[in-house]
Amino acid sequence: MGMLIAIIAGLIFAWIAIRVGFYVAWSVMFNLVVSIYIAISLGPFVADKLPLEGGFGAAIVLTGLAAAVFAVLQGSCYLFFTSQYEMSFPAIFDSVASGITGFLTGVLIVSFLILPVGLIRQGTVADKNTTKESYQLNSSAYLNFWYNAVHYLVGKEENVQPETLVAGIIKNNKKVKNTKAEVKVVEQVKVVEPNEVKVEEVSKDKLGTPPDFDFDKI
Repeated sequence: MGMLIAIIAGLIFAWIAIRVGFYVAWSVMFNLVVSIYIAISLGPFVADKLPLEGGFGAAIVLTGLAAAVFAVLQGSCYLFFTSQYEMSFPAIFDSVASGITGFLTGVLIVSFLILPVGLIRQGTVADKNTTKESYQLNSSAYLNFWYNAVHYLVGKEENVQPETLVAGIIKNNKKVKNTKAEVKVVEQVKVVEPNEVKVEEVSKDKLGTPPDFDFDKI
């Protein structure tokens, strides 16, 4: 199913590329490859700094980062190159080259979007059943090829599986990201009742026994 969608997207982008020409189509694909590389490489680091959790949050980080980088690169390219300079090629070469470039671009976009979809599904399965191993991410060999091509150009010779890096995004999102507000601990104050004032009872002097009168002497 994914392959069929990729082919359909490739044909659509090939038709668009033939209309815009090889020069523009090539710039779009170049910026797309660089954007995907940066998004996959920096995704775990960015996710660790944002308060997003779960597979859906990880997908937002991945696609948002790729879209932001692509917008900056494509905007800069249009501002300084494609809108300022024109390159003409023979008609046959331009049509064939732009068609192939557009097709490869469409397939690359679908191959990349499989990763955030897998992240969302992985988070959903993990939430529903925490006892079993969650859904495993799988990146296409086509995406791996372009990622490692850029990886090699930046001086890294070892091959890297993009899904391992993308898995780090959801791993970081599982961390507790609650920004804990400072809780003021109010100590319980024990109300001490004032000491009762001891009122000393004033005892009245008891009346003594009446004196004996000698009535004979009166």
